[in-house]
Amino acid sequence: MRVTFTIENRNFLENLSSTRARLDKAQNEISSGTKINQLSDGPYAAARASEMSAISSQNEEFIANNGELRSKFDFLDNTLQSLITSLDSARTLAAQALSGTTTPESREALAQGVDGVRKQVISISNAQYNGVFLFSGTKRPITSAFVDNAPGFTYNGNDEAIYQRVDRSTVVQTNITGQDLFVDPPALPDVLDNMKTAIQNNDVNAIHAELSNLETLSDRANTMAGTVGSRIQLLDQAQTRLRAQNLSLKTETSRLTDANLVESISDFNLATQAVNASLSSKAKVQELSLLDFLR
Repeated sequence: MRVTFTIENRNFLENLSSTRARLDKAQNEISSGTKINQLSDGPYAAARASEMSAISSQNEEFIANNGELRSKFDFLDNTLQSLITSLDSARTLAAQALSGTTTPESREALAQGVDGVRKQVISISNAQYNGVFLFSGTKRPITSAFVDNAPGFTYNGNDEAIYQRVDRSTVVQTNITGQDLFVDPPALPDVLDNMKTAIQNNDVNAIHAELSNLETLSDRANTMAGTVGSRIQLLDQAQTRLRAQNLSLKTETSRLTDANLVESISDFNLATQAVNASLSSKAKVQELSLLDFLR
């Protein structure tokens, strides 16, 4: 088969193009630090890396949202602890009223103490987190979740739960409603109203009855605080899992896509030498005259 200049030039250009492609690939790996700079560099690795990147991004969104939810749970827990402290104060006042040594003046002081606790409870019931009432359910009252009509109150919220997904498989309730905590019998503001009146009237039987209601309400608040604590623990466990998974995804993505810089630099040097050698050889061939070929 006769080798013409056209065939020779075509072969030269094809070889040069292939060598330049190797050179460019090595250069891209060195500059980017990754061996997958386009789909053709490794279709499987590129597809897996894209899939893991999507999972990691979703995990990061969960982590950010869970961080905000953790702050809300901390605030809710502190609010419940304040409520429990207020209920303990009311129980102490009721016990003092039953001591048998009270005078009309001391009973009035104790009754005013209960009224002070009631005001604290109404303030707690209207606690807000990020401008949203903590105990109003899914409703968003403009002024307050609880209106003090002493004696009596009005609840402007509802009994609807709010949920949030903390990872792909776990959903938690993020609120406690005022209906569950304050309104369901025995309604907390009413118990304190009745306790105040009972102390003022020195009605021992009524004081005992309302003290029992206070103990029920204290148990309710402590149970709800325990529930919030469990949700905090669940949330922290989810955060740990998400961060661990993202670390694993990062490690696997690195394994699939990171360039071996030692190999890339070696390939770059070899490809550079091959390109230079090809160009040099071609240049020498082109310098030959027709007489050189005729000899």
